[in-house]
Amino acid sequence: MTTAQLSTQSKSALGALVINDHAIETIKWVAAIAMTFDHVNKFLASQSYPVMFNIGRVAMPLFAMALALNLARAGTLERGAFKRTATRLALFGVLATLPFELLGGAIANGWPANILFSLLVACGVMWLISLGGAARTVYAPLLFLISGASAEFWWAAPAIAVGTWLYVRGGQVSGLLLLAAGFGGLLLINGNAWALASLPILWLASIAPFKTPRLGRFFYWYYPTHLATLVGLKALIS
Repeated sequence: MTTAQLSTQSKSALGALVINDHAIETIKWVAAIAMTFDHVNKFLASQSYPVMFNIGRVAMPLFAMALALNLARAGTLERGAFKRTATRLALFGVLATLPFELLGGAIANGWPANILFSLLVACGVMWLISLGGAARTVYAPLLFLISGASAEFWWAAPAIAVGTWLYVRGGQVSGLLLLAAGFGGLLLINGNAWALASLPILWLASIAPFKTPRLGRFFYWYYPTHLATLVGLKALIS
């Protein structure tokens, strides 16, 4: 799908908000920078800097919304994009597991898994809904309910991704309700409402005049690589 086609689709669902390829890439960059600030603060500075913590709250919602926007394109199911995305999320999630564990990202015995598995759950739910029939009405809700607790941010992460996807695809009110539930869950998890700052960032990205180039699988590689780098830095300073 071309950028123009994606923009038209998103505009019909979100009114004046036009999301094109450049906006999605901008969102990913902001999310990656915010995530890096958050992880440096968490894993190297023992949460000593509240400002860095607050900046980090926008990372997951932005990544979740970027995933949803990419998968909301027309023809995603027919082109096999769900399968490709799920495969990449699973592969890079596995690559990130060891450094995530070494940094102490999991609470106990590998639970919860890293954020790529949260996005994998969201991708699976969107895939099942797209298939329709029993996959949509039975298996998608089951996957959401059962697997939602397995990875970072629990049900909040897939709720934000799937809610965004439902709304962008057809302006469904259920999407807005799920999106609101996801942000409500983050409020309980984070103890603050800074995750909501991702919404004006989304809007600003949509009106930004510059063109952010696509970097293929860069962000998939960046996640395990930056965690591994933090493991090395933590070993050096400890």
